[in-house]
Amino acid sequence: MRIALVMMLLAALPLAAQNNCEVKINGVVVKTVQAANRNDCYNKTSFGSENCKVYASYFKTGTNLLEQYFNKTDRVNSDRCTVTPPSCTKTVDVAGMHYPNQTCAQTYAQFLAGMMTSYHLKSKCPADAPLSAVYNVSCQDAPIPGFPNGSVYKATACCGKGSPPVTISNLPMQGGNEKTACPPLNVAFSRADAANVSYLQIMLPNLDLQCGTKGPGYKLSSITFTKCAKDPRGVGFGPNATANLVCSK
Repeated sequence: MRIALVMMLLAALPLAAQNNCEVKINGVVVKTVQAANRNDCYNKTSFGSENCKVYASYFKTGTNLLEQYFNKTDRVNSDRCTVTPPSCTKTVDVAGMHYPNQTCAQTYAQFLAGMMTSYHLKSKCPADAPLSAVYNVSCQDAPIPGFPNGSVYKATACCGKGSPPVTISNLPMQGGNEKTACPPLNVAFSRADAANVSYLQIMLPNLDLQCGTKGPGYKLSSITFTKCAKDPRGVGFGPNATANLVCSK
């Protein structure tokens, strides 16, 4: 009787929420969120005519298939987004960029957010033609020859003829209200992550303005929050945060 009662109680417990809404680029899952139904999935991941712009950092040169799925098989939206290659003085194919013990799905956003400041890519360009763009990004989950675990990236470094990224360090900010949650700290977020990080979504227009002070055309490409805490003034004031920005054209 006691065992049966325990089993009944366990059965009554709610199941842990699962991320059942997926964004796929060329068949690869790059982001997952929790959605109540297919309409909620669409609202959280689709941005109408802005879709290609929101997910631009994930694309390769050429035509890219962007899809959003609810519960794995129910496609709620799809777009084809075309990317033209940048003008480069020199291009270098770089392989073997390794993230141990993490899959491509777990590291894709982090790689994209940090690729313009990556030593592996920047070091391939000469001083008179610095890294100006990265394209043809691809990832393969291990095991593969030379890598027993983790995820392995390759990409093309575009050297010269572009505008190199600039950084803004330790930028203080305050936004939202007392119900706005602090973002996770020490995690590199791309622009596309604004769809699921409320504080970033609120601050994005102001962050673009900050990047614009570095020159015409500069916008936020990635951000890492290093500090965040509730504003002591209370009701009506959102969290105070400090972040490092990477701005690109």
